Amino acid sequence: MATTTGASGFGATLVGGTTTPANIRTITIGGVTRNMLDTSVHGTTNGWMTFVVSGLQDPGEITVECVYEEATFTKWMAATVGAVEVWTITFIGGATWVASGAVTAVSMNTPYDDIMTCDVTIKLTGAPVYTADPA
Repeated sequence: MATTTGASGFGATLVGGTTTPANIRTITIGGVTRNMLDTSVHGTTNGWMTFVVSGLQDPGEITVECVYEEATFTKWMAATVGAVEVWTITFIGGATWVASGAVTAVSMNTPYDDIMTCDVTIKLTGAPVYTADPA
């Protein structure tokens, strides 16, 4: 059986055109999706719904969890009024994931027995580009 060692996410970075977030704990790339279009009609054979694949893809979202610090939270809040910018995620080893998007949501988490964090959602637009590890 083949084994894999996986890859650590430790040290990944996220940089925007005008925003460079600090104290990142987690970066999640929401994934590209494509809708299925319902082609069912009253006379569809055997009563089963039918679908075709949409021609458009949704590039998804990036979600970020950061350790709360007032300066970081303030920077993210200011970014919600900004325009679309280019976001680059750089992974350990040098692989990158680059996409355009705008900050659409910022929230704060205040658990009673843990550190405060803030969550940020960046809605992407257009095609993301993944460049493999150069090694």
